[in-house]
Amino acid sequence: MSDKNAREGEIEKEEEQREKERERLTEEEERRLRGT
Repeated sequence: MSDKNAREGEIEKEEEQREKERERLTEEEERRLRGT
């Protein structure tokens, strides 16, 4: 695997991680809004 491909793979993993974080935060915010 070339350096460029390795770097792109890392970026993809980070973006997926951020996506999951954002989804979880959104779910928590919705729960908080509904709870009040």
